[in-house]
Amino acid sequence: MDSPLPADNPAFHRWTEVTDAFTREFNRLQAGDKAALAEVRRLSGELQRMGRALGLEMPTAASRPPSFSK
Repeated sequence: MDSPLPADNPAFHRWTEVTDAFTREFNRLQAGDKAALAEVRRLSGELQRMGRALGLEMPTAASRPPSFSK
């Protein structure tokens, strides 16, 4: 199966940067740093836009675990 983001594609590098940043900010949020929430939301939106641009199916609120639906 062909990867939608080959490793030599600039979009792949941006995706990895955003994913890494999301992970860092989400970990801060889980550790209790409420200031990270705005950045988690922004990065989440960016990842969703990137996924839609690639034609990937993105999860909906109904498909998320209950703890993420709040």
